[in-house]
Order: sequence, then structure tokens, then C-alpha cells
Amino acid sequence: MDQQINKKIYCKNIRATALYEFWGEKYSESLYLWEGAKHNFTLSEMEKIAEETLDDLFAAPEDIIVASEYCKQVYYKILPKLAMKLNEISGVNLPDSFWRTAFGYWFFRHICIMYEKYAYLSKVDIDHTSIKLLNKNSFYIPYDHYDYVYCFCNDFGVQQLVSLYYYLFKKSEFPSVLMEFNLIPAEANKDMRSDDMVLYKRIFDYGKILARKVLKAPKWVFRKITPIPNIEPSIALCGVGYTTNVAAALFSGSKGMISPISPPVIRIDRSVNIESRQKLLGIEFESDFEYFLVQSLYYCLPQMFLEQFHNYYNVFLKDIKRKKFTHIVSEYWISDIPSSIYIAIAQNEGRRLICHEHGSGTVFDRTFLYWIEIQASDKYLTVGWKINDQKVIPGGFICRDIKPYQFQLERKNILYVARTNFPYLMEFNVYNAPNTKWVKALQRIRDFHDLLPKSLRDSFILRPRREDYFWDTEYTLETKNKNIRVDTGDFSDSISNAKIVIIDHLSTGAAEILLRKIPCLIIQEEQHSPSFLEEIDEIFDELERCGVVHNSAHSAVSHLTNICENVQQWWNSEVVKAAIDKLILKTLAPPSKTIDYLLSCLKDDSACPNQRK
Repeated sequence: MDQQINKKIYCKNIRATALYEFWGEKYSESLYLWEGAKHNFTLSEMEKIAEETLDDLFAAPEDIIVASEYCKQVYYKILPKLAMKLNEISGVNLPDSFWRTAFGYWFFRHICIMYEKYAYLSKVDIDHTSIKLLNKNSFYIPYDHYDYVYCFCNDFGVQQLVSLYYYLFKKSEFPSVLMEFNLIPAEANKDMRSDDMVLYKRIFDYGKILARKVLKAPKWVFRKITPIPNIEPSIALCGVGYTTNVAAALFSGSKGMISPISPPVIRIDRSVNIESRQKLLGIEFESDFEYFLVQSLYYCLPQMFLEQFHNYYNVFLKDIKRKKFTHIVSEYWISDIPSSIYIAIAQNEGRRLICHEHGSGTVFDRTFLYWIEIQASDKYLTVGWKINDQKVIPGGFICRDIKPYQFQLERKNILYVARTNFPYLMEFNVYNAPNTKWVKALQRIRDFHDLLPKSLRDSFILRPRREDYFWDTEYTLETKNKNIRVDTGDFSDSISNAKIVIIDHLSTGAAEILLRKIPCLIIQEEQHSPSFLEEIDEIFDELERCGVVHNSAHSAVSHLTNICENVQQWWNSEVVKAAIDKLILKTLAPPSKTIDYLLSCLKDDSACPNQRK
């Protein structure tokens, strides 16, 4: 076969994941489809691998933007067809707007995951490759959004999707392997959360806060008190990350009219309805990718949207009709299916959704999926930034209590706050980009540590982010072998005890660091996504000039070495303070902005008009 005529890759043993049981052995050369298939190796081992890896198709921000826009077109095209099928299967007649809220976020992620697999596999002449496929009897059907991403952003699920592609498009026969997918949670640290989060699980404590605040009674009065009578809220909080102080201010300021609710708990049944899933395959398609996408729904659509949907719908509808709230405020609904279904039903019953920005950092990356949240909500509360959209309201940063930072000369810790990632793509945005971009992020951590002078390296502490089924950065970076100190304690305490913080991502942790005015260096990749506010890009130019922002580990270490004896003096310099204050003013605001807005919704119903069509 002439390779010039056949432009696709062929005669290779395919390594689609780290599951070596599926690696082909027929040919003399092997091919990794992406860097995620190497996540079981250390970084030094990865760099020595001789086998070829398929070129990263989405290494540049512009490539990610183009892919995201294409997936968005598919989303708008296929979603109404899928909604029609689900209406038919569930015996309901719900509008597309309902389904956008209920499963839009999940569906767009799924399109991204499927398109990435299709884009890479279409570069390969699959009939002239060697691979073992996952037996169809082993294909996993997820129950909810969480086990969906745990499966399909990791080895087993990726092997399943690659196998599905082969089954659909192959002409040759391939051996198959039986394997079972089991969820095994990892030991998470306290990285981006506190015990004050998810307030709908703490209704009783919340009620006692209200009573103490409103009645002005001492705490001892409530030590033996039974739960206070339920107050029917007008504005319901359902899955928000508000601190206790914010929650208390809302609860007392509204005299209980802004309070948390929790959707009723539904008994689950994991049985699969083959007949109903077969109907999904009848969705019309117009391209090979759309065919691949539609076929994947049989196995990938979470059971909550199909087998269990009717149970959730009936119980939730009854509960909502019984409740009197006019608005529902949520943050986690985007990835929590019971919350998204509950909110979709509430909206369909005329209640209004106020979506609060999840954590922070959305404004820094034009490729984030905020557009889905804005489209689904009646109002979208940010953490302080604003754009020219009537739906978007500048709120405040409400998920961390901001405590002033105190300089202390005896502090030595150089705390490197690292992010993590799934081994394989979850969605098309620059922040979550896997493959070569993630490997470069790991290399920056390694290089930063190794480039530090010995006098500073002894003070280096790595704070990895441990999450279920994410990349094990500690293993990859060989922290034990290299005697690198690792911190997994309370995030706020850790940054308080640091002389200076190094952070390689702009999210909730960075917001807390900036608001507390903790000395920091921000390392970002040279090819980072532009913000959707031009003023922010200009501020980052200022931050780079004064030494806060760096585009390489070498630059950051060089600057740190120069200021290490006078961090306080550098951090308090006028040029640094001015640039940091500009960034905070443009992107973040105090919690009072959110509190005041939500309280105003009680006084003036027109503050949150229903704009759904």
C-alpha cells in the first residue's frame, strides 16, 4: 500500500488508553492516540517513550475555539431531535427550553468528547491497524453526570468510545476483551471547598443562624431547641457554594424568605430499558460524525434522562407545585442532574432561574461554557465582571470568606498551587485542554522546582489538586522520590502560611489569593485563550511588566530569585498594587453585591423578569 496515496495512518498497533490489555501487537510500530494514554507513567518516563504519538489537533487556542464552535452547531442541530425522542419515550410534551436546562450542559460536553475521538480516529486507516476492542457486552451505561465523566474522561470510557468507532466503521475483524468498569473514588484534599459549601444539605444549621440573627438571642438558647418551623422561601437556593456568612446575611436580611431547599431524594433503579434506548438510534443524522454521535447515545445517555426520568419528573413536579418560591438560585445545577431536572421543571412552571457563576475565572477564558448557563437562566450573576447583556448581573465572590493576609518575616513557604485534569478531554476549552497542553503544565511544575536555587528549593511546597479519576500529578512528578513536600490541608490556611504563592491557573483559588492580597506569581502558557473583555488582556500586560504574570517557569524562578529577600517590598510597590487593584476591580466584587441583588428581588419582582421563550 502506497502511503502517499493513502494519507491516513496505517500499519500501527493502536494504544488508545493506558489499558495495555487492549494494545495491538500485530505490527512492528505502535501509535499512541493522545498523551492521556501515558498517564500511568511518570513525567520522566513519558519523555523517554520512543513510540509515536498522534499530533495534537487542538494544541492552539484557535483550534479549540474552532472545534467548540463546530460542536455548538451540532448541539443546536441535534438537541431538538433528542428532545423530541425523550418526550416520546417519557410520554411528556416538554419544550426544547426545558431540555436545554435539564441536559444541555451534559449534552454539549458529550458532543465535545465524541468529536475529539472522531477527529483523531478519522486520521487512522482503522482496517489496517492492530487493536483489541472492548466487547459490547462490557459497554458501560452511566447513571448520572458524575459517573459519566469519571468513565468517559478516563481509560475505560475512552476505550469504549474508540471501540464503538471501530464497530461502526470497520470492515475487518478485531479481537475483543471483556472488562467491567468500577467506580473507585480517590482520596480528595480540601482544595476548593469548605464545610460551609452546599448549603441545601445544612438547612437545620441555617435555620438556627436565622433565628439567632433575627431574634437576637444568645447561642445557648438554641443548644437544646428542636428545629424551628419551616419558612416557605420566595427565593430558593438549590446547590450553591455560599459561605455561612453569606447564607446568614441572606437568611436574616430576608427574614427567611431566601433559604435553601433540596430536591426530594428518589430511589434509584439501575435496570436498563433496551427498547427505549433503541429508539434513540432513530434520530436523523447527516454526516459520519453525527452518525457516531447518535449511535453513542444508546450507551452514553445517563439513565436519569431516560429510564429514571419519569420518576424524577413526577416527584419533582409535585414538590414544586407544593412550594411557593418564585425564584430559584443555583450554581452546581450544570453538572448535577437531579438539580438540573428540578430547575427545568421549576422554570416550566413559571419560576425563574438565577444562575450564579460557578466559583470564578470564567471571564479569563473566552472558551468557557458560560454561554450555556446564560442561555438557560433568566438572570446570570457573575462574581463581579460585567458584559453588555441584560441577563448578566455583576454579583460578588461568595464561596470563600476573605481574611486579610498578614506579612510575617519568619514565613519561608513557597507554595505552588497546581491544578489537575482528566487524562482525556471533557470539553473544548483552553483551561481544561488535555493532551500536550496538560503535559506542558506538568513540565512547568517540574521545571519550576528544578530551576529554584537550593536555598529556595528547600522552602518549596507543592499543592496538587486531588480529585476522583483525575491525573495523579504527585505520581507523575515523582514527589516522593524527589522529596518534594506536598500540602493537602485547608486551602485558606495553606495560602495564609505562605511567603509567596505560585499558581498556574485562574480559578476560585486565584480569586481568593488576589482578594486577600497574598503575594503571588501567576504562570500561564504563552498560547493562552484571550479573555472576552479586552480590558483584562491590557491589565495582564501590566501584570507581566511588573513581574506578577509569567509565561514560563524560567521567567517566574528568575523573578522570584530577585525578590525573595524583599517580597513584601515588591508586592506593596505602587506598580504592583495598581495592577492588582485594576484586575480585582474589573473581575471581582464583594459578597454584598450578590446579597443586595437577591434581596432586591424580594422587593421588586421585575428585577428578575422571566425572559424564557
